[in-house]
Amino acid sequence: SASPLNTVSLLYLSSGKTASVLSAAQGAGDGYEVVDVRCSESGLIWTESSAYESSWRVYTAKLSNGSATAITQVDQGDGNWLMPSLAAVGETAFWQVCPNTSGDAASERSALKSARFGSSDVAVPYTSKKAFATRVTPADDVGGKQALRFAGYGDRLQVVVSAEGGIGKPSAQQQGRDGH
Repeated sequence: SASPLNTVSLLYLSSGKTASVLSAAQGAGDGYEVVDVRCSESGLIWTESSAYESSWRVYTAKLSNGSATAITQVDQGDGNWLMPSLAAVGETAFWQVCPNTSGDAASERSALKSARFGSSDVAVPYTSKKAFATRVTPADDVGGKQALRFAGYGDRLQVVVSAEGGIGKPSAQQQGRDGH
């Protein structure tokens, strides 16, 4: 069998050593495979996809001593939603969900979602009338805080994330035409 297609390992830049943290998808028994992963020093976020069911799931986990702990499914979607883009900043996982323009959810709003690693409490700090213009990405420190950047519908946005994982809303001039 060609499963798993992907495994996940950490690379320690100071030593060059690796530590395997996911040997298979959480949903491997249901035909899911790991397709995308992002991590920070505190945790990781990943998507799993089932090509047979045209569906995806988003998971987060805390990182502790080279192991993934508190693995938690935080979202799922089907062919009516595009595969989420991911980012990991500090102690928080972020993902963007956008409706498939040819699916049943085409009139739904796109959303930036977040959760602390290993938590099932999901927040939605920003929504947009249309798909986001860019993928969500971590940014350099802004005013001493970790930041996340993405381009939404209309204007360039910046969501500021504190070192503790708190989420700040975009300023009024950054909210874009459709607001929050």
